[in-house]
Amino acid sequence: MTQFKRVILGLDFSPLDQTILEYLAQIHKAYPIETLYALHIVPGFSAPRIPEGDFIARFIQDQPLDEVLAEKISQQVKAIFGEQPPFAIKIEVIEGKPSEQITHWAEVKKADLLVLGRKSISDGSGIVARRVARQATCPVLFVNETARAPRHIVVPIDYSEFSARALMTALDKQLLFPDTVIHALHVVEFPPNDYYMLPYKEAGFRKILHDAAREAFDKFVVDYHIPTDKIQPVYRENILQNPAKHILEYAREIQADLLLTGARGHSVLRNMLFGSVTEALIEQNHEFPLLIVR
Repeated sequence: MTQFKRVILGLDFSPLDQTILEYLAQIHKAYPIETLYALHIVPGFSAPRIPEGDFIARFIQDQPLDEVLAEKISQQVKAIFGEQPPFAIKIEVIEGKPSEQITHWAEVKKADLLVLGRKSISDGSGIVARRVARQATCPVLFVNETARAPRHIVVPIDYSEFSARALMTALDKQLLFPDTVIHALHVVEFPPNDYYMLPYKEAGFRKILHDAAREAFDKFVVDYHIPTDKIQPVYRENILQNPAKHILEYAREIQADLLLTGARGHSVLRNMLFGSVTEALIEQNHEFPLLIVR
C-alpha cells in the first residue's frame, strides 16, 4: 500500500502556496502524513547586485530573515490544517540553488513524497522541475493552480513494472474517492507513415496493433495482480509520434484531475532510465497536477 508519511513541501510565498496546501490536505486524508517538512529556499546572494541602495539593508529588521519567513510558513500551514496540525511540522529556510537543495533535503529526510508547485505560466524555463524529477529518489508531485480532488486520473501505461506501480498507486487513491475513474492510457505505436508502404496504413493492420495492445493489457494486469473493475483501459494511436502530446490531449478531453506516471528506477542510473515520455510530460504539461512515482 502506498504511504506518504514523510513529506517535503516546497513553498515560495506565491498565491499557489494555498492551493498546494489545500491539495496536500486531500492527500493527507488518503495517505496520513506523520512529518511535514516545509521548505523555502532563499536564492543565493551571489545574484546580481541591485544598483540602487544596499541589498542587505532592505532586510534589516528586529528578527533574522529566516525566522520571519519560518513564522510566515507556519501561519500558512495552520491556516489549512488548524492551530494543532495532525502531524509534526519541521520548517526549514535555507539558501542555495532550488533543485540541488530540494533533492538534497528529500534524500536526507528520507522523504516518501516531494510536493512542489508548478505555475501554468512559468516564471522560467521549467528546468528546476525537470532536474528535481530526474534526481529525486522519491515520488514527486507537481501541483498547479487548478488542482482539485482527483475524480479522473490518467495513468499512461507501457505494460512495464513502472506503470504497474503507478496504477496501484492510483487504486490506493480510489480508497478515498470510490467514484474516481482511472484511465489506463496506452499509446499504440505505429510505423511512421513516411517510411513504410501503403499496406501498413490499412484498417487491417491497425486492428492487428490494437488487438495486440489489448492482449498485452490482459496479460499485464494478470502478471502484476492488478484489479480491473475500477480501471478503464484506453488506447490512442501515436499518429503524431509524440506520446506525451496524445496523453495531454486525452486528459483535456476528459477534464482529468491528475496525471500519474511511473519513472524508471531510482538508482545511480536513474538519469538514464528516467523515461522520455515522463520527461516530455514535465516539459509540456502546465495544466494538470502530475504525480511521478518510483
